[in-house]
Amino acid sequence: IEGALKSKYLDLAWIQDSEGEQATENQPAETGKKDYLIPDSPIALPKLDFADSDVEITVEDIKLPNQTLHDIFLHSRVTGGDLIVEPFRVRGQGGAFLRGNLAVEQDPESDLTSVALSLEGSGVQLGIGTVEGQDPDTIRKSDIKIKLHGAGATYHDLAASLDGRIEVVQGAGLTASAGLSLIFGNFIGEALNLINPFAKTEKFTVNECAVVIVNIESGVVTASPVVSQTDKMTVVAEGEVDLHTEKILFTFNTKLRKGIGISASMVVNPFVSVTGTLLSPTIGLDPAAVAVKGTVAVATVGISLLVKSLADRYLSSKDPCGDALKKSREQLESAGKKGKSNQ
Repeated sequence: IEGALKSKYLDLAWIQDSEGEQATENQPAETGKKDYLIPDSPIALPKLDFADSDVEITVEDIKLPNQTLHDIFLHSRVTGGDLIVEPFRVRGQGGAFLRGNLAVEQDPESDLTSVALSLEGSGVQLGIGTVEGQDPDTIRKSDIKIKLHGAGATYHDLAASLDGRIEVVQGAGLTASAGLSLIFGNFIGEALNLINPFAKTEKFTVNECAVVIVNIESGVVTASPVVSQTDKMTVVAEGEVDLHTEKILFTFNTKLRKGIGISASMVVNPFVSVTGTLLSPTIGLDPAAVAVKGTVAVATVGISLLVKSLADRYLSSKDPCGDALKKSREQLESAGKKGKSNQ
């Protein structure tokens, strides 16, 4: 099968409309005990081995809830039941392209599904943390590099096998806490309000920069360093997610920038942690912090000297994002040299 599909406009803004959200909320709760957030059920993909195909898909504009994507193009090939999307590209509101490749291969004998994903873009406006009507010039631009690969018979096994790296470097702009809660849910929204209490009273957070470095090895996700600086504070985080057990441990160290006055009612938590599992996360506060009431369980935990030392390194820096990115690149280069020497 060979062909080309072209469309001038595709409206997907309904995906997050209020009626859809309300309908989801009114659905009955799931019954039965769940062990994992990522389902430990067989990967359900349509059988593609009935025919080989080579199809190009082009869409000029796709309308999403908070932004419009342009010049979408993908070249999809199916050979022997394996799906290859190469290349894939999409242009955001800022004019930059996000490009990538995807390979999904199925082994009928072992029931294993292998996935390899590569994404890269410079100056891409992801639209995360935006709200409808926001000035496009205030939407943050990101440099993105993602490489992931893994294989498994179930979604959980696939996640537990992942290897790869994620690097996101964001520039200045405005982030709406309402936009983050809409995408990530109430728990993330509450955790972010603890880390950045200004978000409770301000519609937008004025961001200056952010760096997120994530390395994944055999299903163990390590985020370090993660640095974010706003006009009022600097946040340094690091953490780990073991996708075999889904246990998580993240710590957030916060420091107010000089010249920021805070009213007596404003509570700033210098240390926040998220522990537990992906299915049942728990927010922890430094023992000196006040108890917090909300939709999540709250505990008081101490912060290790090792984590505090790492945080202090960036919190005291004049350019925390630049220093974090430089350190990460040095570690990546060192790991590359070590890998070559062991060959």
